[in-house]
Amino acid sequence: MDADNVALLLANLEGVEDRTAHFLCAAAAVLPDGTEHVVLADWPGSVLEAAAGEGGFGYDPIFRPEGLEVSSGELTAAEKDAMSHRRRAFTALLPWLHDRLG
Repeated sequence: MDADNVALLLANLEGVEDRTAHFLCAAAAVLPDGTEHVVLADWPGSVLEAAAGEGGFGYDPIFRPEGLEVSSGELTAAEKDAMSHRRRAFTALLPWLHDRLG
């Protein structure tokens, strides 16, 4: 399924010059009293013209994170986890949780 989605995206982007892309994550917490907080974080990059790397899942092999010369599919799990949109969102959510639950 991932390979089909990657192939479709690459076909749809054929000839497109601006291949800017972002992975986005919304991290949310809701406390028992109904208090809620949502944090959005993105991981900017671009879509490659061909897949590179066997790691990750989904669009990782065609997503090149901003500032890197490799796809997120070529990163180790630890490297990807350290810079991903998910890490950024949940790291940003922690201070709010700590203030309320700490």
